[in-house]
Amino acid sequence: MPPPEPCSRAAASVSSRLHPYSPHLCLTLRYSTIAFFCQSSHKLRIQIGRYREMLSPHRLFFSGRSWPRTHVIDRGQLEFKLAPGSPQPEPWLSFKLAASGKGRPWSTRIPLAFWRSFVEADFNDEATVLGFAQRYGDPEDELNGSGGTADSATWIGIQSEMLYLAQAWGEPDANGVSRRLSDDDQRLKQALGWWRFMLRNGAAGLRLERDPDGGFEMVPVAATLRTFMVASAGSALARAVPMRRCRYCRHWFELLRKDANYCSPSCRTFYAAQKNEPGAA
Repeated sequence: MPPPEPCSRAAASVSSRLHPYSPHLCLTLRYSTIAFFCQSSHKLRIQIGRYREMLSPHRLFFSGRSWPRTHVIDRGQLEFKLAPGSPQPEPWLSFKLAASGKGRPWSTRIPLAFWRSFVEADFNDEATVLGFAQRYGDPEDELNGSGGTADSATWIGIQSEMLYLAQAWGEPDANGVSRRLSDDDQRLKQALGWWRFMLRNGAAGLRLERDPDGGFEMVPVAATLRTFMVASAGSALARAVPMRRCRYCRHWFELLRKDANYCSPSCRTFYAAQKNEPGAA
């Protein structure tokens, strides 16, 4: 089954809204271990090379469910406990979500780059929260049509964990292509260090299963959307894959062809229809 498409033009539009990385967001990062950062540049490249070998088949299996009929059932505010005298951050909203219906199943056999769109999304905005759940699902896989609910507050923690992975890519060039940095050892160390940290703490707990395509090798399978996003980020880091924003929905996608401009055939169709609308520029 193909990856999820935008549920609507409106959802695709609002889900592309970005926000600057707020200083207080970084307070949620887990500081406990990153002694790895002091290793040499040579060792860093050896580590990345090993991950590239492990992920070289460019395969990552995931089956999930998006929830087009997601709605907000409660709203709250997050409280940040800061040291006395520290400037207080602006209020951060949280949304409790519920869904109805059976959802929309989707699956993939390769890593996808929308994890980077997740990192940059403004989950202080209700429409953005709804747009992500309607298109991709709940990262923690708690949302379902049988009474299960999700809280967007947990999504902010996941964002903070993957923040350094996203910063391993540079700003888009004149052609809209963002490439993994090769001359900034500090940011690469941080990215690889945080990915290893998440692996050790179970955030990217993959399981190995026999190849469903009939091969003899074992393939990585992600149990939850959160696991899939973290594993996709690690795979992109190891493969040094360039990225571009989809011309229609503005989500990131892996640039496997230099002339690709859309993350999916559906976005290509929507964009063409939008251009043909009366009054379109």
